[in-house]
Amino acid sequence: MAVVAVVLLVQGANRPADPELSPAGTSPPSSSTSRRQPPDGFEEVAFAIAVPGDEAAAATARCALLADEPAARQQGLTGQEDLLGYDAMAFRFPEPTEVGFTMRGTPQDLTVAFFDAQGVFVGSLDLAPCPEDAEECPSYPPPEEYLHALEVAQGDLSRLGIEEDATLTFPDGGCSA
Repeated sequence: MAVVAVVLLVQGANRPADPELSPAGTSPPSSSTSRRQPPDGFEEVAFAIAVPGDEAAAATARCALLADEPAARQQGLTGQEDLLGYDAMAFRFPEPTEVGFTMRGTPQDLTVAFFDAQGVFVGSLDLAPCPEDAEECPSYPPPEEYLHALEVAQGDLSRLGIEEDATLTFPDGGCSA
């Protein structure tokens, strides 16, 4: 994901037009799941990770912020100190892509896990915040074409069961409280 389109998407993968997602003067919410409230422009979606031989894991639905529209994918977690009580941010694309990620304005260390059109894990990358004074931020290209990506706090892949041979699904029913 034509050179111009890639540059636009990559440089804006985590950068909103207005990086302020909460009203000015509000303090960030606690890290409990009871504080989950999608920011404007985002929805939430249930997701599950399955690993062959671990049927219990596939039955455990988790909750992610959903970025499936261009503006939401561009904004990503820009300006957020944490995942706002969610397990991940899910990026869903309408067709397989090779768009990379950038960390301009994203102050937390993240890992992005990539899944192909069948939901099979194809690789992951650790992402480092881009310094505020940097003229350009690096782009992190995916290891191969993907359809879905999950951004998680660095170190959380194993907690979520994301490993080689894992598959990602989006069960019906939404997120539970």
